[in-house]
Amino acid sequence: MLKTFILNSREEKILKDTQGTISFNITDENNNTRVVTGTTFLDKDGVAQGISSESKRELPLIEGLFRLKVKESIEIEFDYFNEVFDRDTNKTVNQIAYETVKEMDKEKSLLYRLTKLFKSDAKEQLTNT
Repeated sequence: MLKTFILNSREEKILKDTQGTISFNITDENNNTRVVTGTTFLDKDGVAQGISSESKRELPLIEGLFRLKVKESIEIEFDYFNEVFDRDTNKTVNQIAYETVKEMDKEKSLLYRLTKLFKSDAKEQLTNT
């Protein structure tokens, strides 16, 4: 999905010596306006050197806007990010798969312990009869 954005304005704030934020007021190709914010990494002079986003899915937008001047536009292809990042969990497909495998390992371990417990309990009952 190719989207076009125009940067209407940007507001920079310094939070700490090495961290700040930039808020971007943008308009998309459907004339929808919104504000997106990223966290910046500042150099010793307080100049933003890079930016990140709380939402991984917005990272290509935030990175693209970081390089723009006001009134410039940018086109961003979101297909890859829509495939890799889950909108509801803000996790990558790999993170979700890893967490699922870890959960399955826990269940497998619990099942093994329960099976072992029931086997030993059954053995004990047989020896007591």
